[in-house]
Amino acid sequence: CLLSRFTIFFWLPLLAVVYWKEYGFKKLMLIATIPTMALLALYVFPFLLKDPEIFMRGIAYHNGCAINDFTPVSAEIPAGWNATYGISGLIYFNAWFPEGGLDAVSQTRALQGGVMLFLNLLGMVLAWRWKKASAEDILLLFLFLIVFCFFWFSPMTFRYYYFTVFILMAVLLARQLAGVRLSKTG
Repeated sequence: CLLSRFTIFFWLPLLAVVYWKEYGFKKLMLIATIPTMALLALYVFPFLLKDPEIFMRGIAYHNGCAINDFTPVSAEIPAGWNATYGISGLIYFNAWFPEGGLDAVSQTRALQGGVMLFLNLLGMVLAWRWKKASAEDILLLFLFLIVFCFFWFSPMTFRYYYFTVFILMAVLLARQLAGVRLSKTG
């Protein structure tokens, strides 16, 4: 799921709204059946039903790692590499939320969630109002924005995460260079 099941989770509401607008509710339900069945078969039945706490333990583990990134080891050893020298907004969040620990991680996650909700709402508004753009163009553009912003606002981001961002950016650029217009009329 693009290196993180959470990035795709934030994009799915936009996908549903755009497909509903473009193809109608019946076709949306038909299209949604395949990923829903895959989710049930690959995640819910084998893991979540056996251990409903698995999801929360995973988030708690990730939060613990992020807390360590916010916490300086000593005067000579600052906070983790991501928080001190990283390639995301964590450098700034570490300064804005200097108390560190779970409070800093929670505030960063709240900020990240707000940005993801804003991008979804913006994408939905543009999908309804931007008549010239195709559904694929809107979805590709917002997939790029959501993945990039998810990683930028994440309390713990690693350099290799941006490989996905660069691939999406290359696809957007290739569409433009190939003469694919951002319109339904071609």
